[in-house]
Amino acid sequence: MFYELGLKHIEEPLLVDIVPIPCMTEDELERFHSLDEEAGILYPEIGSRAFVNLLTGKPTAYGEWHVVQEGRYRYAIGQSSVDWVKFVLSEYLACRVVW
Repeated sequence: MFYELGLKHIEEPLLVDIVPIPCMTEDELERFHSLDEEAGILYPEIGSRAFVNLLTGKPTAYGEWHVVQEGRYRYAIGQSSVDWVKFVLSEYLACRVVW
């Protein structure tokens, strides 16, 4: 959240989910990978990395998956009524943190 949006959350998260992908049902997996409903209609903070990337057409992690290293690490961030980040490690571990 800080890297993309410049938001430093020092408070405890409302939710932290860490689940191995093979343990997820099809519905859970689909819900985890879906970002449309969670992304909200807000735009990132003006001046943040996500805002600049959004305006210039560069890849952004705001409301869509950003692949850092194929098969190793990808993440997505968003804001709606809460701030959230989802990331996948080695295409095995699905993680979600909500503030």
